[in-house]
Amino acid sequence: MMVRKPSLIEMVVQASLCAFLLLLVLDYLEASKAAACCPPPAAQRCYPWSMTEAMEGGGYWNYVNKEIYLRSELVWGGILAFAILSPFAMRGIWTGLAAIAIILAAGFYGAEWMTRFLL
Repeated sequence: MMVRKPSLIEMVVQASLCAFLLLLVLDYLEASKAAACCPPPAAQRCYPWSMTEAMEGGGYWNYVNKEIYLRSELVWGGILAFAILSPFAMRGIWTGLAAIAIILAAGFYGAEWMTRFLL
């Protein structure tokens, strides 16, 4: 398999995704130490796990509890890493950009399933 050097456009997209991946890693480290905000006298550094919005179906699926939130962060990190590395394996600029878009779109719709069933 031949590795291709990404174009400037692909590198800009990859750099943006790398910045987002770094934020996810930092959020994961912060969330792994944080407590829930549920009891009214909430801690200073808390996350909204198990809030009523998540339980009633109106909120986000990944805020149901701390374990699911941390798993979703790992899944999103894997999806982003896969998207960042995909242009190296593609033949051209447009296939590299299309691969990034497809991986992110499929990851967005499949993240809940992957979080609940794979990890």
